[in-house]
Amino acid sequence: MLQKIQICKIVKRISCGVTNLIYIKDNNVLFMMLQNAHIVLVALLTSAAASVILTVQPLATLAQEDGDLCGEDIIGDLELTSDMTCEGDGLRVEGSDLLIHLNGFTIRGPGSDSNTTGILVEEAREVRIRGPGMVTGFGTGVAYVDASGGAMRDIYVRDNDIGVLLDATTDTHVKQDHVSDNRIGVINRESNNTEVENIIMGRNNEGIRLEKSSSVDLDFIILMDGGTGIYLDEQSLDNEVFYNVMFRNEGTDVTFANPGEGRLENSFGNNECIQSVPAEICTGRIEEEDASQTQTQPEAGNSTSPN
Repeated sequence: MLQKIQICKIVKRISCGVTNLIYIKDNNVLFMMLQNAHIVLVALLTSAAASVILTVQPLATLAQEDGDLCGEDIIGDLELTSDMTCEGDGLRVEGSDLLIHLNGFTIRGPGSDSNTTGILVEEAREVRIRGPGMVTGFGTGVAYVDASGGAMRDIYVRDNDIGVLLDATTDTHVKQDHVSDNRIGVINRESNNTEVENIIMGRNNEGIRLEKSSSVDLDFIILMDGGTGIYLDEQSLDNEVFYNVMFRNEGTDVTFANPGEGRLENSFGNNECIQSVPAEICTGRIEEEDASQTQTQPEAGNSTSPN
């Protein structure tokens, strides 16, 4: 008798600074990950009457020298063996049900002002992009276009015009990534059932933008030192924004252009931030209060009078 293992339910998540401890549990599986320390502990608990068979599928490594994969169409699993420096596009993924493993290497482009994409997944399904690794210097860092399923995880996306683009996708996940120093960190355009969770974002002019999207989960995200945080346009409804931390941003931390109502209402809760529209999205205002106290209580002997 065989017992099927499925990791399917998050039962507890603890966020502490930039270290995330995640417990995922099913009837017979306990999974624990300490993200920053790169420690993974998996305990498989099976009953005496059941047997478990684990099958590991080998990863194919495509021959690679310097930048010879730049602009190539990828139709099978790929594991990088060196950095890539591209004058145009990086990888163009056309196959489905495959894995792109950056394996600790970097894909570099010609500059954020170029019409290029670092990793493009187009009209494909269930394409997984796994790090560690970096995508930098492209017009768009990572793009899923007309795609279904798939996920990117442990990818550092920086110094692009758009960090991550999800365009006309369904059920695509962006998790445990670092997105910084882009004009726009993440754009979710006409894409549904997206999950953007457990990512760190810094110094983006815009953090996350939803356009004409629904059933999107934005959870456990840190957005800091940027322009604006999260923006939902008027046609983005029935989305969820929970357990995010936003600070030191120049503009509004969260904006719902259309809060929605009834079944199409955008829901939110437990967001630690200062400025939001509507105002009740932000529940934590400690920084704002501390800043106000600092301004009204100058240090003794250092007060100044206006000229």
